[in-house]
Amino acid sequence: MQFYRYGKYRLAAYGMPPGTRRGASSYFNRQTGGAYANLLGADFIYPMIEYGNIQRKYNDRARTIWLARP
Repeated sequence: MQFYRYGKYRLAAYGMPPGTRRGASSYFNRQTGGAYANLLGADFIYPMIEYGNIQRKYNDRARTIWLARP
């Protein structure tokens, strides 16, 4: 998935409901101009810095991706 505008996106709307094996497990963040991205869960905020795999305890638990200005 690719998101280009600032805001919050519910991952379930993109076929990735939390608690399923279809959730987010890795990412590649190519934000420019100092923008940042976070995965949000019921009890966590996970910063997405450049690229990588999501830590096991947060894997498949994200509900939202949040793209924000610096």
